[in-house]
Amino acid sequence: MPKEKTKKTPLSNVKSWLEKQIVSGKLKPGAKLPSIKELMEMFDISYMTVSRILSALSREGLIETRRGSGSYLCGNKPLTVLVCIAPSMLSFERFHELLKQYTDQAELNIEFEFCNASAILDPGMRRKMQERYAAVLSTSYVNENLPMLPPALLSQFPDYKKVMSELKPVPGHSYDYALPFLEVVYQMGVNQKLLSEVGYEPEQLTGDFLWWDDFVRKCRKKHLTPASMDYTKASWFLIQSFFSVLLALLPYSKEKYEGEEPMFNTPEGERFFRIVDEMEFLTPDSPASRNFYRNGAVLSFSVGSWITVQNHSQSHPEKAVDHLGIVAYRNRLGEKIVLVGPSSLRAFFRHDIRIDERKRVWELMKIMVSREFQIALCSETGNVSPNRLVQPSDYRWNVTPDAANFIPGDSDHVFYDSDLFALPQKVMLSIFLENYRFFNAPLKETLQRMDIKKVCKNLYK
Repeated sequence: MPKEKTKKTPLSNVKSWLEKQIVSGKLKPGAKLPSIKELMEMFDISYMTVSRILSALSREGLIETRRGSGSYLCGNKPLTVLVCIAPSMLSFERFHELLKQYTDQAELNIEFEFCNASAILDPGMRRKMQERYAAVLSTSYVNENLPMLPPALLSQFPDYKKVMSELKPVPGHSYDYALPFLEVVYQMGVNQKLLSEVGYEPEQLTGDFLWWDDFVRKCRKKHLTPASMDYTKASWFLIQSFFSVLLALLPYSKEKYEGEEPMFNTPEGERFFRIVDEMEFLTPDSPASRNFYRNGAVLSFSVGSWITVQNHSQSHPEKAVDHLGIVAYRNRLGEKIVLVGPSSLRAFFRHDIRIDERKRVWELMKIMVSREFQIALCSETGNVSPNRLVQPSDYRWNVTPDAANFIPGDSDHVFYDSDLFALPQKVMLSIFLENYRFFNAPLKETLQRMDIKKVCKNLYK
């Protein structure tokens, strides 16, 4: 039987007319609607029907009715949105300028306040956020299990599928409550002047790390630090800082990384631990003479694409490598390995947020993942965009062959650091790695126990 068409009601007819007027720009937020008499004539309906429709639209938050004055389209009242971002990515002031630049034309009538993304982890701060803001936006890693404010179900918006079709989601992750936002790509950082002093060229830094022992000997002979990495005792997941090294030494396979096939208790695994042995782990008190970012170490194994704009910048004086080079990790076949740290944009709505306010926040989110805004933001932060319409040539920082190593290509092996190991695995593997490096745990025992624990991915489901 043919599918019966849904019969249009007077309410749906008026709503459809309102939407067309808004889209065409004929009705702006705060604009006065036609009078009851005019609506009766426009839609050939009775006074009581118009009255019921206006009441329904008011309950939905689309209009507001003022006694003795008439009905008005909502949206003219300012909405304050709290935006939670990492200030290391971009200053609050500059992020605000970018948002205003791209949102003012949309006439969303939104005012912005900013805080550090980590504030959302504090229960007291979350309570204050809910009391003060009807809407909060936050950026976080894709699989970060945040203590949530009430999340916004984005898939309820009519054009959600269209928006998602223009973005590249991380495979296997749900985006009902988030949009792909930014990506940091990690490769090996090289101080080319120091590398030359040791007698090496970037091309010799192959992914099998067979050069490592000789390289370390030559560094020690020159009184140079082979490689350095920032470290604090409270750091999460030390193993994550070595993901690129692991992928180069131990090419990914489901059985090796998730199954019972030995991964660490192998010749490559032992070589991995020799690399960890010689790593200089930096604390805030460490001298600059050992810091890669202060010309004190030859290598850094996990340099993010942000270095393309932050190196020697006024906003990040702690990043100052005079002869910076970026070497792409490659497997034994010479194929490029790209490790990506993805983040998502999430919205949190308080229970009393109005429907028009929800829509305005959704329009804001669409702007933030749009091609134009993403190009501007990524060009200033060194991030890579998940927007499919953004091309490598769009990034202002992508002007050298070294910088291009951060751009994933169609034939490259792309891995997301959020997916390599599940949370229980990251916790246990990091503990074992720290126990070996900082608390003198035996090597053989550590290798065996890490292989046992890496299969724990499904234990806590």
